[in-house]
Amino acid sequence: MTHNKLQKVVVLTGGSRGIGRSIAQALWRDFTIVNLDKDDASFELDGVQSMRLDVSDENLLKQAFETIRAEHGIPYALVNNAGISEPVNFRDLSLESWERQIKVNLTAPFLTSREFSRLESTNASETRKIINIASVSGMVGMPRYAAYNCAKSGLIELTKTLAVELAPVIHTCAICPGYILTPMQRAEYSEDELMACAQENPSRRLGSPDEVAELVSFILSGKNNYLNGSIMVMDGGEIAGGMAS
Repeated sequence: MTHNKLQKVVVLTGGSRGIGRSIAQALWRDFTIVNLDKDDASFELDGVQSMRLDVSDENLLKQAFETIRAEHGIPYALVNNAGISEPVNFRDLSLESWERQIKVNLTAPFLTSREFSRLESTNASETRKIINIASVSGMVGMPRYAAYNCAKSGLIELTKTLAVELAPVIHTCAICPGYILTPMQRAEYSEDELMACAQENPSRRLGSPDEVAELVSFILSGKNNYLNGSIMVMDGGEIAGGMAS
């Protein structure tokens, strides 16, 4: 397929694997994707350009957005997906781990969102988008995830603030996945634990990265430009039933 260079540009963070990679695969036919990631992502997709950098580095991000503007113009959307978790009992949580998780999961989305919002479009009729990939962990007290929970809770509140402050030029939403079968989840849970999580879920299964990607695709489709400030839970009904564990 020959890529249309006139397509809108989406800046994606953490697109090398898991949910981020599924998002890139869901969007590349309709958008030009610029993936910001510290890992080297090899995409065999015509519409994906990768820039290797630490998304929590303020100076590198400023340079990246200047490059994006010079090469592609003003980006239409930003998807803040990059994230890490380091589960550990609270008493054993080091300051270094705490700061690292806050930096990647909350400070980085703040920086990318700020730089994205500073690029002002000349198209007054277009509503630009920010989508934050948060987590149900930001809504409940998940044991062993103190830093991750706090960062994702902060990301949810950042979403609400930007929804009010940046509208109507930019609309901001968050998606809060529950248990999604990603490499990160498989690294943190055994197969037996994942099966138990699935059985305890009202939907009797875990989610897939593609399902998160499809919701991102809908939000960016322009079919609903009144969606702003929404915190969309995608967890099969887990926290609705008070079953988060």
